Amino acid sequence: MNKVTMGKLKRCFTPLLATAVILSFAGCATSPPPSVDEQAMGAPEVRVPQDESFDPLSLDDEDYIKLPESKLKSPSTGGTQEGSVREDVGGSGLEEVLGYRVQIFVSDQEFDARTMEEKALIEFDEPVYLIFDSPNYKVRVGDFRSRAEANTLRQKAVKMGYKDAWVVQSKVKLSDR
Repeated sequence: MNKVTMGKLKRCFTPLLATAVILSFAGCATSPPPSVDEQAMGAPEVRVPQDESFDPLSLDDEDYIKLPESKLKSPSTGGTQEGSVREDVGGSGLEEVLGYRVQIFVSDQEFDARTMEEKALIEFDEPVYLIFDSPNYKVRVGDFRSRAEANTLRQKAVKMGYKDAWVVQSKVKLSDR
């Protein structure tokens, strides 16, 4: 073959080869997922009934332990801000009014809060309350009408080592005066 024929052959063959390569790669693309209409045309949906009658708690299994009911008091901070929301507490000579307590501890761990509650019961002469306000457990001390009375206890608590003690507004139980 001569040089002229080889040159013509190269010029014709190169574009054909490039076209073949492009077409072969174009066929490798994935097809789009079937649309909802195409799925509906396919096989009908088969529903299998489920047996939900089994209750694992009905087994006499020793691994299952029922915990005792919690006796936590829920937080009661509702009422008007100006004070004197009164509610007789079961004829016990106590009335529930909007007042103040000193919060000495807060944690999301019930065990830690119960431990602190027991410690506070020993160290303080005032009533101690363990309150669950999701997700936290709060230990509060005292029942005071005024913020000044509660602040006196807060200062005492800080001296006793409760560095994060602070006064909070809450419904408190006070004797009739």
